[in-house]
Amino acid sequence: TRWISAGDGSAGQRLSGINGRNRNTQHCLISACNDLQAIEAYLYKYRAQPKTFRAYQKELERFLLWCVLRRRMALSDVLFEDCEAYKDFLGGPDSHWIGPRAPRLSEHWRPFAGIPSPASQRYAVQAIRSFYTWLVDVRYLSGNPWVTVADPRVEQPIHVIQIEKALPEAL
Repeated sequence: TRWISAGDGSAGQRLSGINGRNRNTQHCLISACNDLQAIEAYLYKYRAQPKTFRAYQKELERFLLWCVLRRRMALSDVLFEDCEAYKDFLGGPDSHWIGPRAPRLSEHWRPFAGIPSPASQRYAVQAIRSFYTWLVDVRYLSGNPWVTVADPRVEQPIHVIQIEKALPEAL
């Protein structure tokens, strides 16, 4: 797509994660050679759960786009500071990342339909953290930088007790 074009071969290889600085050098339990293949392997677990698959795919692809386009780094190069920067980005993506819903291959497609709500930001961080935990578990990565990142705060709504529905005192 026009959203990701690796440019010259060396930049494409660097951004693919083939030699990411967090890549595990020991025997990996998945056959992924690069970060995109690692995402595909992870999503394969959810092939029988279409809603979960689509939700995780959306979050992981957004994060991959951000890594490559904003940070000019591979997903397997991400460190704590990058995770915090992405968390901040979720609170206010650049305007050219936001647009009305459009078909995926359309020139009008954008990663975000609007600024994500605090709950959506929290979900994104949790989904990415879960993905990175799995990457460590299957020995694709050496460590999980997302374990150091706190979830975005979400205000819990106060539920007013409905006294009129309470039982009479005698009961």
